[in-house]
Amino acid sequence: MTCDEKDLTYALNKIVMTSLFYSLADQQQQNFYMSAFDMIDRCCYCDTDGMPDKARMQLSEALRERLVEQFAEIAC
Repeated sequence: MTCDEKDLTYALNKIVMTSLFYSLADQQQQNFYMSAFDMIDRCCYCDTDGMPDKARMQLSEALRERLVEQFAEIAC
């Protein structure tokens, strides 16, 4: 089996993220989600003056969904 750099980076990131996430207490995990969602919202509105609000909300929602999916994968 051969792995390219992208596969190895993805695997290592997932291992690190899983380890860090599970070292948090339940309340800390909830705080992490709130912080991540807040950061997503802020990023979607940063330097996007020309982007319509609808597009910003769609981007924000897509990022939130992907974050939840990634943590669901970690839980498996």
